[in-house]
Amino acid sequence: MSNNPYPRYTGATNYTSIGADETNGVVALWSNNGDISGAQHLSVRKPGNNHPHGYDWESKPGGLMRTFHPRDALSGGIYGAIIRYFRLATPTMAGKINSPQGRFTFEESVKNGLTVIQKVKLNEFEKDY
Repeated sequence: MSNNPYPRYTGATNYTSIGADETNGVVALWSNNGDISGAQHLSVRKPGNNHPHGYDWESKPGGLMRTFHPRDALSGGIYGAIIRYFRLATPTMAGKINSPQGRFTFEESVKNGLTVIQKVKLNEFEKDY
């Protein structure tokens, strides 16, 4: 899970499983057979990429739904169990993300496809509330 060998964008977060565990992992890989071949899902711990992710862990089990949950709440059934954790590849990544060379302007983000502006039309009730 990294920017290498092809960069996504300047300042994109890189992750590694080397040295990652339940105490420092910010991404968890779930498998229903205990192996990568049964990988079903990834969840992220707040603030895994300097974005809010609920009170503990966040999963997106389908569509646009966001589920906030304790680490092991999805164990069993479809998702199985966590088989691997990923941590930030470099301890200074948070500083790099917030550095001037790691930032995009809003316009650059839209231009590069990282941000999508949705056109939403509100009905009268929604406008009032």
